[in-house]
Amino acid sequence: MITLQAKDKYELMAIHKLIYKSKFAENPPERMAVFSPFVARFAHEVMDKIIEANSAEGNDEEAKGWAEMMALDKEDHHVELFKKYVSEGGWWLKLSEDEKKEHVLAFFSPLRPSESIISDLSKYES
Repeated sequence: MITLQAKDKYELMAIHKLIYKSKFAENPPERMAVFSPFVARFAHEVMDKIIEANSAEGNDEEAKGWAEMMALDKEDHHVELFKKYVSEGGWWLKLSEDEKKEHVLAFFSPLRPSESIISDLSKYES
């Protein structure tokens, strides 16, 4: 296993910002990375470490704020961006429901969609 060490929470926040801005850009620099399970896992790991770092420093309110910020609402603009991406090219319709759920989770990382959002979007017909 390879580990990555960050000097402090500010380095983690910089990595988070880079991932977030790259994934949720109107025209992402690397479209395949948007749905990558590897990028998704790393994005969640970075977010978890940011929350842990804040808690370890006694910044429980800040840690709670980061955790709450990651909850995805149905009205969030990311949902429309997701629909835009899956409407391009017809590839979405070829996936099984389980594959669609995996893609929904990967797309939204580090955000955490509710089960109802996952279910609704995995049934989305572009």
